[in-house]
Amino acid sequence: MRFLKLFFLLFILVLPTAGLSGAQGRADLSELERLLRDEVEFFCDSVQRGRGFGGSGKFHSTAYLRNRFRGAGLLPLGDSYLHEFEYRGMYGRNVVGFRRGRKDNNYVIVASYVDGLGRLSGRNYPGADSNASGLAALVSLADSLSANGPSVIFVAFDGRNANFSGSEAFWKELSEGALRTPEGRTITPGMIRLMVNIDIIGATLSPVHSRWKDYVIVLGDRRHYEGLMLQNNIHSLGLRIDNDYYGSRDFTELFYRRIGDQRVFLSNGVPSIVLTSGITDNTNKVTDLPATLNYPVFARRVELLRRYLEAFNR
Repeated sequence: MRFLKLFFLLFILVLPTAGLSGAQGRADLSELERLLRDEVEFFCDSVQRGRGFGGSGKFHSTAYLRNRFRGAGLLPLGDSYLHEFEYRGMYGRNVVGFRRGRKDNNYVIVASYVDGLGRLSGRNYPGADSNASGLAALVSLADSLSANGPSVIFVAFDGRNANFSGSEAFWKELSEGALRTPEGRTITPGMIRLMVNIDIIGATLSPVHSRWKDYVIVLGDRRHYEGLMLQNNIHSLGLRIDNDYYGSRDFTELFYRRIGDQRVFLSNGVPSIVLTSGITDNTNKVTDLPATLNYPVFARRVELLRRYLEAFNR
């Protein structure tokens, strides 16, 4: 009898990861897949001309994001969802929306970047993976995160391809006390518990991961990496989660510390993580098209982040 009890206990403990592994153990994410595909295709439409910084096409994207944030019930921080800034004589617009959670003085920033390469030499660079995929994930999370989680500031940063000028402008607003809740409460840097940057997350074409497709790379504080691992195991999402960039310490430090909108937050002491699927042979090329993304895996990556943020309680 003692052996049977022990066997039953072990069975219950491994059930989330072993008993429900594979497609049978995963939630039906077909609707999320459809939403992500539709969003990526919208952000890659030729009318947006590659979403180049300072170009007219990108303003379709920022106007759309403003409307999506409003439709998801997010509130503006200040007078508008659109926060304009100037960089070398050109104007950019961050899109910022706020959802109040269970803790008023504890905020998580969830961000992605909106601008792409635009049109170069008469050719359109659609930027499906970099970074229409990140924008699709952002609006999906804006739709689905509940008020039972932390208070979340959603940001679509402009100016990633202009020396990260959008995230620098946002940090300046934050550090100068210019970001206020609808009630007039000032949000300070010390209230930010975590910054999450979604930077290229839709493809499974990484040459380093050619042996498996169901993966996601999480760069940053190991506590958050382990928290995502826990959610992955509990909910049987079946993703391999790496805590380095292609097994290289130098590349990991480069992409985490210097390349990405998280860098200004890191340099100012804000805990930050980056979710990515890594660069591929299509990155920054005209072949970065919506059809090259793996939407079933993409959906599981987004669902993993959603579940983690819902459970975030720092």
